[in-house]
Amino acid sequence: MIKFLLSDVPDPPERPLVISYTSKAVNISWAPGVNSHNTPISQYVIYTRIDEDGPWNATKEIITPHNDTFYTVENLRPFTVYSFRVAAINALGRSKPSQASYYMVTLREIPEGKPTITAAHNTSATSIYLAWKPPSRDTIHGEFLGYRIGYRRREKADEEMKNVYIRDPAVDNHSIHNLDTFTQYLVSLQVFNPEGHGPASTVTVMTDEGGK
Repeated sequence: MIKFLLSDVPDPPERPLVISYTSKAVNISWAPGVNSHNTPISQYVIYTRIDEDGPWNATKEIITPHNDTFYTVENLRPFTVYSFRVAAINALGRSKPSQASYYMVTLREIPEGKPTITAAHNTSATSIYLAWKPPSRDTIHGEFLGYRIGYRRREKADEEMKNVYIRDPAVDNHSIHNLDTFTQYLVSLQVFNPEGHGPASTVTVMTDEGGK
């Protein structure tokens, strides 16, 4: 009796599972498909998607160097929704993709973006007005909680900064009051998220002369 073994591309792997993750990397694992159709699996292809309705090309297509059923996907964005799917490769080609993994969110990091100060000037002998534009949303790396304004007299290098917290990301200006007359102030502006504060934008502003 002659037996014929039919060969074909593999069945799709099982749905990948997220095993662990950081702010920029995710470890995923999966089970092989039911049937490799008489041709061994040599590698896997990993597809990445950002957000729940994004395309399956968020990163360059990843082809694993082996047929192990786990992989660390790197160079991801902090505080971003991802999902993954996997296809198997044998000598005859590539399987259909697996079901998508369940959605996950990479961990937060402190912000890397800083606001752009668009106006900084005195409005009286004892007050300063500050206006700004926020940094790009993808540099916040967490929930955007607002801004921190710090200020001190410029000549007092050892003076502790006074801080004002604006807990509303939609605010784009603020006035600082009760300052010294005709004095230079160093003013800093930062965004913050639950992990901490981003880099500061800094300006120097002088209050007006008094007695007018």
